[in-house]
Amino acid sequence: MEFGGLTWPGDPAAPGPVSVLLHGFLDHAGAWEGVAAGLHGERVALDHRGHGRSEHNARGATYVFADYLADLDALVDAVSPGAPVRLVGHSMGGTISTLYAGARPARVQSVVSLDGLGLADGVTGSAVVDSDPVSDRMIKFLDAARSPPRNRAMPSVAFAAERLASSYARIGIEWATRMAERATVPAPDGPDGWVSWSFDAMHRARSPLPYRHAHHLPLLRRITCPVLALHPGASTFSAIDVDLLESAVPRLEREVVPGTSHVMHLEEPAAIAAYIVAFWSRIEGYSPA
Repeated sequence: MEFGGLTWPGDPAAPGPVSVLLHGFLDHAGAWEGVAAGLHGERVALDHRGHGRSEHNARGATYVFADYLADLDALVDAVSPGAPVRLVGHSMGGTISTLYAGARPARVQSVVSLDGLGLADGVTGSAVVDSDPVSDRMIKFLDAARSPPRNRAMPSVAFAAERLASSYARIGIEWATRMAERATVPAPDGPDGWVSWSFDAMHRARSPLPYRHAHHLPLLRRITCPVLALHPGASTFSAIDVDLLESAVPRLEREVVPGTSHVMHLEEPAAIAAYIVAFWSRIEGYSPA
């Protein structure tokens, strides 16, 4: 499988840990441009499989966290074979970061999770299990795999940017346009010049296997590195889930970024970078010039 992504070089005269930046659901590596500009050292942002400019799974196939972790495992070995990395993840990327840090503790120096520890669990968390039985999920997934969904065609990148800006009012049309340029491809079923979202539309189909805290918590307890959990001023996650998951992490700090929403890294990239650098400074003794 071929993967897309973005890189920013570090200072060869001051080598340090490689930072791996992991985006959220239906997003792409370009979401980190603003934050990466405020960080130091070598930075690598990955397009997860089925997102951005990375390849999709086979038509109709599902996406599971185990695949994302295997992809990250290969990336870490490629970009930092002899030293642990820093992980920075937003939302789904934060979940991937913590799962990986528990599975491969020796390969991770630190984790920063941006609103990424709050998934609802139908057994021990905020959701109600009977509202989403596994049998119904499997039937719906099989139906979707037989006739996979498609992303709708849009008349232009500018139209896509306007949709992003309307969903995330604080990011502005200029930043939304940069995001849309990397988040779209020529529409396979549309007129010339039309575009569609680049992510695999199968992401919109429900996974046949639901997320469970019971699978996440044992890995959270295995994390040995320091973890910073950045919370927006207004989170979409339930405190029940957030508190349960974060309480399992042995060395966790929490910070709230006032005036932000779930996409805090798009709304306040410079502020988010400052929180991350301050965290790195506390745990590594680094002082930026």
